[in-house]
Amino acid sequence: MVFMGFAEANAQKKNNTDSVRVTLRFNNNVNNNLPLDSVYVILDRWDLSGAGMIKKMYQPKDNVIVLDNVPRGKYYIDVFCLGIYQQTFSEVSWVYNKRKNRNTFNFRMKESEVYSDSTVRIPPQRIDWMKLTVLNNRTYK
Repeated sequence: MVFMGFAEANAQKKNNTDSVRVTLRFNNNVNNNLPLDSVYVILDRWDLSGAGMIKKMYQPKDNVIVLDNVPRGKYYIDVFCLGIYQQTFSEVSWVYNKRKNRNTFNFRMKESEVYSDSTVRIPPQRIDWMKLTVLNNRTYK
């Protein structure tokens, strides 16, 4: 039997315009571009119609996280970096198809130091015992 190529017709795939790809980039230049351990990402709808649309722990590859199939709209974007570089980022932003920066959000990491006993310095504290409120007679009238 000859099927003349009509056995399986591939329909053109329609792009899902209701969802977009969101990219989170972490600029870790101040720490020699060392990789992040793990990142907890929360995307909440701004209009309170979908609390926690995305709540997930991610392992960044080359300090980049790609979120696929994020519905269009305005979001509260909360990012919590865990591990050595413990920082938090919050942003309110629109996510839609024809955005100029293609839904890429850049977060600049701050310099972090590894804890060492020799680098800790506790400044001296001077307490004037005569200026305590308990000793002040005017407070008990």
